[in-house]
Amino acid sequence: MSPDRPGSPGSGAGPKKLNSKSQPTLHVASLAASLQLSDPRLVDRFIVMGFDAETASALYLLPLIEVAWANGEISRSERTQIMRLMRLREIEEGSRAYRLCESLMARRPTDDYWLRCRELLKVLLHAKGKTAEEMLDQQLIHLCMDIADASGGLFGLGKRVSKDEQNVIAEIARSLGEPAVKALRARLSSDV
Repeated sequence: MSPDRPGSPGSGAGPKKLNSKSQPTLHVASLAASLQLSDPRLVDRFIVMGFDAETASALYLLPLIEVAWANGEISRSERTQIMRLMRLREIEEGSRAYRLCESLMARRPTDDYWLRCRELLKVLLHAKGKTAEEMLDQQLIHLCMDIADASGGLFGLGKRVSKDEQNVIAEIARSLGEPAVKALRARLSSDV
């Protein structure tokens, strides 16, 4: 946390009464509650990356957007799939989370941004417990493969997932952990 934030380590201040000057504290508390995280240092990592209680809901979709960018541009079918998943995750059109996804599909972020977002996602998944984390890791890898599969091949023929997409998905799987890597291996062997 930044030293000038009320209640942050090093500021010497404890919890503050809610008033107009405690907006940063309220923002942190709101984000911590929405993410179900109790460690303020972890919450601060989300804030540094620009996430708030609303935009954090888009974090689960960022690996899918990263996969869509693997070939240098996002195809119409990949975008349609991502937009469908946004609706399923109840990300409302016009919301900050929606606009975040839209902006990430319009302009490719840096590799460092993707890496840092994957680290945050791993934190979120880990906080849900081992069983839920493994299930969500596997689901995420399958969704990444579905996005990669959305625009591959010519007229639906040939190899649908490009080597670049496979590499990005493998990178995502490695960053999430062994259950995700196993899910990727299983999916790749079933797609052969």
